[in-house]
Amino acid sequence: MPKMFLVKDGPPPNNVGPAKQIKLSELYEYNPDLEAKWLGTELPVFKRESPSMYPQHIVIQVEASEVDDRQFRKEGFHLLISLSPQEPGFRRRFH
Repeated sequence: MPKMFLVKDGPPPNNVGPAKQIKLSELYEYNPDLEAKWLGTELPVFKRESPSMYPQHIVIQVEASEVDDRQFRKEGFHLLISLSPQEPGFRRRFH
């Protein structure tokens, strides 16, 4: 099952919280116009020199067996462009 990470700006190891398993169908149901950008095969680091206090990014890790033909077409880490961890609806539903 894909994993969701809420990622802060800044260097590891304090920039990411624990992974949460999530169904891609839940994300599409929550936001039918979901946009994601493939970032690679390693968990990304954002703004290494400017740490943030709270998560700024939603990153989904997809294994090869979980890729789909919509937004998650490659194995690895994807940044959700169209969602923010600060959105009240997102926080209620996914955390």
